[in-house]
Amino acid sequence: MNEFGIQSYTSLFLVFSIGLAFLFSLGEIFSSPRGEKQNLLAFIFFLVGIFLTHAFLLTCKMIIHFPGLYLTHLPISGLMGPFIERYLLLAMGNTPESKKIFYLKMIPALAIFLWMAPFYFSGGPEKIELLKSLQTTGLPLFLKIPVLSTMGVMFAFLLSTFFRLFWGFRFSVIYKDPRMLTILGVSICILIILLYGSISVFFGSIRGLEGVGSLIGIFLCALYILRQGFPEFFLEVQRVVEEEKKYRASQLGGLDLEDIKQNLEDLFQKEKVFLKEDLTLGFLAGKLEISTHQLSEYLNNEIGKNFFQLLNEYRVEEAKKKIESDPAEVLLSIAYSSGFGSKSAFNEVFRKETGFTPSEYRNKIRKNKSK
Repeated sequence: MNEFGIQSYTSLFLVFSIGLAFLFSLGEIFSSPRGEKQNLLAFIFFLVGIFLTHAFLLTCKMIIHFPGLYLTHLPISGLMGPFIERYLLLAMGNTPESKKIFYLKMIPALAIFLWMAPFYFSGGPEKIELLKSLQTTGLPLFLKIPVLSTMGVMFAFLLSTFFRLFWGFRFSVIYKDPRMLTILGVSICILIILLYGSISVFFGSIRGLEGVGSLIGIFLCALYILRQGFPEFFLEVQRVVEEEKKYRASQLGGLDLEDIKQNLEDLFQKEKVFLKEDLTLGFLAGKLEISTHQLSEYLNNEIGKNFFQLLNEYRVEEAKKKIESDPAEVLLSIAYSSGFGSKSAFNEVFRKETGFTPSEYRNKIRKNKSK
């Protein structure tokens, strides 16, 4: 396929992407319920639409008929950084900075506009001459600086957002959850897109903007499919983020939970520590080399039982095995050998766990064996 054919397909795809971006923007404006997230997303899609419009005009070389629009996308692109950062933080359940700090983050976009102001207000003929010479000379330094600065600002904001979203996340959480993998993959792709565009511009190519525009268009299509196919996507992601926040705020941070799980199973199933009548939470925590608070939190959050519930469960299972193997054995003897300290405690816990008293359970076993 020749260069003209590639440019034609690129231009058509950019037109489609422009329509999609502005359609998304309108959709968010009229969505219900309204909120800051919807407002941010509507504005982000609007900015993307302007960016893609400029990319289209440059790709199909129509920009020469609208020289006043050349590079007007730069300060607009600079605004994308803080808006995308704030939206993603809100969408994933994080608390963004105050509005004052948010506005301060728009200063780089303002600085880019001030740098470009003399160029924007220069005459049309000068811009047309510059546009005609771009194919052979590339961007002059005074324009290359703001273009690279814009991409650098976007890269910095997205990288910052990326780290704020994923810093401290357990790898196992990201690896096992397809939604988190999707967010991670999209983040990396956007960073690669910006890196590609920056390198292209740095080495004098004007194709960087075309490539970035096309890749953003592909990203918009993927986002549309995601939003239509999985409307609850960000709500699920927010749930995962909230759970991870609770984990990081807990006393279990930095502990190997799988190791604790395995050691706990060994203590109960192999060593049968539950047979120790005076077994305490502190003794068990010492065996696991963690604090009593950490063990208590682990049992409640990871197993869903407190210390006494877990202890009684194992003791009752042990008593059931003894009754089943020798129904004639004295129940009080079974109670003591299973870790219970009294007959009353044995009867109460056994009935709570099984729905039968020890005597009723033994009669049931005898009837089954006599059949």
